[in-house]
Amino acid sequence: MPKRYWLHRISHEWEVSYPLLEQGFLSTGWPGLMGTGLLEEIRREGRSAFEKVTAGWGPGRWGFWNFSQFQPGDVVVVPLFEKEFAIVEITGRPFEITALAGRQFQDKAGVQISVQEDGLWDEAGQFCELGFAAGVRPLRPWPISRSLADAPLRSRMKMRQTNGDITDLADSVEQALAAEGPVSFREAVLEAAAPALSQAVEQRLDPDGLEELLCRYMKKQGASRAWRPAKNEGGKEDGADADVVAEFDGLGVIFYIQVKKHRGETGDWAVRQVAKYRAQKGRADDCVYIPWAVSTAEFSREAVQTAKAQGVRLIGGRQLAEMLLDCGLEDLG
Repeated sequence: MPKRYWLHRISHEWEVSYPLLEQGFLSTGWPGLMGTGLLEEIRREGRSAFEKVTAGWGPGRWGFWNFSQFQPGDVVVVPLFEKEFAIVEITGRPFEITALAGRQFQDKAGVQISVQEDGLWDEAGQFCELGFAAGVRPLRPWPISRSLADAPLRSRMKMRQTNGDITDLADSVEQALAAEGPVSFREAVLEAAAPALSQAVEQRLDPDGLEELLCRYMKKQGASRAWRPAKNEGGKEDGADADVVAEFDGLGVIFYIQVKKHRGETGDWAVRQVAKYRAQKGRADDCVYIPWAVSTAEFSREAVQTAKAQGVRLIGGRQLAEMLLDCGLEDLG
C-alpha cells in the first residue's frame, strides 16, 4: 500500500501525550472505545464496522477513523506548541494504550503516570483521557521550527480537526525534512530580525509603553478605536482586567488584550484575567469579543492549557515581534 502522509494533533491531554511522543508513541483519546475490539473489527470489515459502531457520533468520530488507518511507513506531521512541530514515521499498527500496562513515566509537570489494565492514571488517582497509541520514530530531531515548513504546510497545520490525510502535501513534508533553514525570504527575515526587535521592546519600553504600542498596532491594523481602560475601571470583579481594548466597527469585533512585560515565562494569571474581563464586559449581542494575552516572555504550559480551555489567544515575545515586523514599524512610535 502506498505510503500516506498525515497530520495529527496531540494537544488533547498534552501533559501526558508529549512525554509519550518522546518515548516513541503517538497517542489519541477515545478511552471509551477501549475494550470494544473496534480496531480489530475495522481491520477485518473496514469502514462499515466503524460506521456501525459510531453512527450518530458527529464529525469528530472521523479523527478515530483516520487514526485507525495509520500504517507502518506512513509519515505524520505533529503540530506542537510555540509554532513548532515534529515529523515522525509510523512503526506499528495502532493499539489500545492498555497494551503498555506496567509502564510508568512522568508527565510534563513531573507527576508520575502509570499505565494500568484499564488505562492511564496519575499518582493522585486521576484518569487520563487517552485510549489509543501507535509506535513512531522521529524522522528528524524535534521540535522543528515552523519556519522550515512552506506556506501550504504551515497553513494545513492550522486546521482545526484532530487529524487528516495530507498526502497531497507529501512534497512539502519532504522539503521540511530536508530543510536546513527557513524556506521563504519572509521567514528568513523574521528569524533574523525578531530577536533584535524583542530585545528593543524589552529595553526601551516600560509596561505603559508596551500597552501604548499595542494600541497603535491595533489602529494600524484597522481598529476604529483602541484605548487603555482606566486601571480602576468599574464593573470588574475577581481580578478581571484588560489593558487594551480595540474596536473594529465594520467587522463587529472587539478585542480585549491583557499585556504583560515579563522576562522568562508568563503564567496563566494573564489568561484568567482577560477571560474574566470578556465574561463580565462582553455583553453586546451584535459583537464578537476576542480575548488576547500578550507578553514579552513566552507562556507557561499551564497558561497554554488554560488559554485553550478559555478560548484566549496567546501571543508570546517572539510572535509579538513577528507581528510588529509583519505590519511594519512605521507609525508604531
